[in-house]
Formats: sequence, structure tokens, C-alpha cells
Amino acid sequence: MARSKQQARDKQGMNNPAAEKAVRAAEASDGVQDVIEEVKGVTPENVIEEEDGLSSEDEILEGDTLLEDEAIAAEEEPLAIEAAATDAVNDAEKIDAGKQNRLRRIVDSGRSAHREDPVKTYLREIGQYPLLTKEEEVELATSMERGNWVRAIRDATDAAERLSRVVLPKKGGVSILPEDKKAELEALVEAGKEAAVALGLAKQKSKVDIVGLLQKKGQELEQIDAQARASRDRLTISNLRLVVSIAKRYTNRGLSFLDLIQEGNMGLMKAVEKFDYKRGFKFSTYATWWIRQAITRAIADQSRTIRVPVHMIETVRDLKRIKREFIQQHGAAPTLEDLSEMMGMSIDRIKKVENVSSYTASLERPIGDEEEDTLCDFIEDTSSPSPTKETFRMFLKEQLNRALDQLDEREREILKLRYGLDDDHPRTLKDVSLKFNITRERVRQIEIKAIEKLKHPSRRTELKRFRELLLGED
Repeated sequence: MARSKQQARDKQGMNNPAAEKAVRAAEASDGVQDVIEEVKGVTPENVIEEEDGLSSEDEILEGDTLLEDEAIAAEEEPLAIEAAATDAVNDAEKIDAGKQNRLRRIVDSGRSAHREDPVKTYLREIGQYPLLTKEEEVELATSMERGNWVRAIRDATDAAERLSRVVLPKKGGVSILPEDKKAELEALVEAGKEAAVALGLAKQKSKVDIVGLLQKKGQELEQIDAQARASRDRLTISNLRLVVSIAKRYTNRGLSFLDLIQEGNMGLMKAVEKFDYKRGFKFSTYATWWIRQAITRAIADQSRTIRVPVHMIETVRDLKRIKREFIQQHGAAPTLEDLSEMMGMSIDRIKKVENVSSYTASLERPIGDEEEDTLCDFIEDTSSPSPTKETFRMFLKEQLNRALDQLDEREREILKLRYGLDDDHPRTLKDVSLKFNITRERVRQIEIKAIEKLKHPSRRTELKRFRELLLGED
């Protein structure tokens, strides 16, 4: 576009009004062209969602093609430059403000589509795989079973070869097992047991198939094993939607939706390993139990900051159910005695179960929409004094100091020590007598005399107000 503007200036000159209009048209169309180029790469799909409906990428481009063609025509056809420039400027004035903003919104919406919710991305990916028919499930399960036989045969062969390599020295015609070979032999025995169990199960399935597998070459056995792995993957992937449908029922229980899907997928893989097509039911019927078991187990183990045993969670669930039924029947919450009778537990046990049912929250958890405050900011600090009491204490101390200032120094100090007015630690008569080097009786006499002075009406009035406030609080 910059080159088009420069050529228009060179051909017509800057004093030509028609040329000026052409340059203005090219400048106006320059911003729109940038937006059009940006829209071209918004999304691999050719449909973009707008406020007023769905518009295709071609429709967006067609709406501004006229503007671009007019700028090119102004460059190549000098004789028609004035008419073309007039139309271009008129279109640019309409498009520049409204159209460019509209196109910008479309670009932004297309960019946000690339940052969509990971759950939607996952659902779109698993939706590409079709569901299996019962016949396809049987076919895949048969392939997996043959793969299990191949692995059992391979494990048994490996165990036999390793066992044959263990050489035992003989002493007096009797084989002696060295200590360094004992652990190795025990491992081989365990491997042999597992292989024997696998082979034993396989023999119960079909002796003819095992004989046929034993006669196959190693390469063919590898192909059977690879087909079994592919069948296992397909059976798993084709049932991922089943996990999502089950996980939806367990939301808002302490785990995110993606975590529920993750745990359910682990249960699905367990079901794939355990599935027996010869029982006659569909795989989804069998897998549902494994998926639910995996999800509920994960909720019990991971949803709480402090783990609670599964049996205790079941007790909490029963307690909540009984409370709910009691409220529906009687219109009031049950007492501890009612719960104890209905649950068949002691009251102390009911209290423990109720404590377990409460959840642990982080003190740093944000509160409010702006998330500027945390939960810790709203918890009362019972160890710190209240502002009201601190203010009352401050005024009382000031009034006491005014009253004590009317006593002589020794009387004032004796009262402060006896009642702990300075440090909240009252002293005994003996402690005060040692400090002033006088007898305890003399300390008592000075104390009584000082208190009588404070009882004078001129001093008692102010202190009496604080006494009334203290009695009012009690």
C-alpha cells in the first residue's frame, strides 16, 4: 500500500485533488487490509462466531475486496482516478470506524478460541473416536487375550532359561545351594509361579490356541503382541466418553473435573485389563463399576487436606442422610440424643463424626471478588485485648494517677506496689516492708491511711464512674 500511495503521488502530483483523494483512499484501506490479513490466520476452521451470528472467513474478505480493488485501480488507471478515489474515500469513511472495530473484535474472539477451556479441548479430542459395537468389543478382547497368552509363554520361557543357567556345585553327590545364588533362585521360582498361573489360566481358555501359538515363530508372536496392545488402546480410547459422563456426577466434592476424569481413566484401564468377554455383557456395563470405584477412592484420599479413612467418610454420609430425613419429617434439626439413638452410637462418637465432617480451609484463601483480603483477616484474635477494653483501661489509669498525685510520695508508692498498678504484680506486706525498711504493720497503716484519703468525696466522684462501668459489664 505504501508503494501504491507513492506511485499515485508521482503520477498525478501532490497538487491534483483527484490524486489527493486516491492517496487518502489508499491510506484508509491500509488499516483495513492489515486487519483482513490478520483475520486470515485466526482459526483453522473457516467459521468465526460473532455477536450477530456466524460469519465465514470468505464473507469477511469479500466485504472489503472492493476497497482494495479501488486502490489498485487508482494506481493503474490514471484517467479514472478521480471517480475511483471518490468512491474509495466514501467507503473508507464508513469502514474505518465501524468495520475495523468489528474486524478487530472478530480477531480477538478468534484468538480467545485458541485459549479455550482445557476441558472443551479434551472433550473435542475424545469425541473423534467412535463408540464400539458389542461385536467389535469381542474382537478386541479376543486379540488382547491372545496377547496375554503370548506374554505368559514368553515369561515361562525366560524363567526356564534363567533357571537352567543356575549351576549348583556338588558335594558328595548332593547339590549345594550357595548363599549368593539363593536370592536369584527365589526370584526365579516366583517368576515361574506367575508364568505357571498365567499358562494355567490360558490352558483353561483354549488348549488348541496355545498349541498353535507355541508352533508360531518369534516374529509372528511379536505381531500378535503388538496387535493386542493396539486393541487395548482402542478399547480404552473408545470408552473415554464413558468416564466423562460418570465423572460429571462427582463434581463439587473436593476434586476438579479434570482430576476426576484422570482418576476415572485409571479405573477404565483397570477394567480393560480385567474384562472377560465370555460372560456376555457389554464392556461399558463392566467398566462402570471400576470407574466409579476409582473416582470415589480418589475423592476419599485426595479431596481433604487431612485424609479421612473411607469407612469414616461413609459414616459421615450416613449421619448427613439421617439429619436430612429427620428435618423433613419433624421440621427441626435433631439433637445429639436423637442422632445417638438413630445411629446406634454414643454421643461422644457422634461429636467426633461431626468434627470429621468439617473441611479444612487455608488461612491464605482469597476472599471477595477482588481477592485482596484473605480468610485470616476475618478471624478474631482472642489473645489480643479488645480496643474498647484497652481504651477503658487507659482512661482509668489516667484517673488513678490524678488521684494518687494528691498523696505523698511514700503513700503513692506503697499503694502502687500493694495493688500492682504499674506492672500488674501485687506485692505482699513483707515485700513492701523490705523495700522501705519498715515493719509490715507500718506498711498496713500507711496503706489504710492512703485509701481513706482517696475516699474523700472530691476524689471519689471520678473513680466512682469507672466502678459503675465495671459493675455494668459484669
